[in-house]
This record gives sequence, structure tokens and C-alpha cells, in this order.
Amino acid sequence: MNSSQKDKLVFPDKGKILPAKEGVDKAVIDFLKQSLEKKCFDAILVPVKVLDTESYAWVLLRDESLLDQADPLPPVMTVQGGRALSSLTKHGESIIKLPQS
Repeated sequence: MNSSQKDKLVFPDKGKILPAKEGVDKAVIDFLKQSLEKKCFDAILVPVKVLDTESYAWVLLRDESLLDQADPLPPVMTVQGGRALSSLTKHGESIIKLPQS
């Protein structure tokens, strides 16, 4: 790319402000719900607190109402999200067939 081509490039805004009047966790959850409603994603991988423990688990959600149980910013996760996602996504024929929404 030469300098005249670089001059013609238009870069979109680098980021947007996510209003968080009711807290950051609620703002992230609301953003994720809207994203699912608008079909931006088929599913969302989010941390959810395990009942009666101090642990969190990664959960792949399709139903936006289940996001109310999610904790998008947990204090610590022992398993990286990328590793959890790669264990859920495999190439080839799957044994489990998910219903199409």
C-alpha cells in the first residue's frame, strides 16, 4: 500500500462507550443480550458462578434469559476462555446434534 492509498483510508471509531449506570456487569450482560437478540452471535461463552461454591464455569449460551445467571467479569478463572471454547468446537461430525433455532 502506498502513501496515497493510506491517505484515502477511513478508519471507524476505535471504540464506543458502554453506559454503565447500573454497574459494569449489568451493562455487559445487557450488551450481550442485545447482541443475541439481533442475531450478532449464535451463542455466547460466558462465566457463570457455580452454586454453593466460590467457583466459576464457562457456559455456552444461546438463550438470552440465561445471561441473568452469568458473571461476565469474575474475579478469577482457572481455565482460559479460549481453551474452553476450543474444547467445545471440534471439526468433523459431532456425536451430539444441537437443535437449530
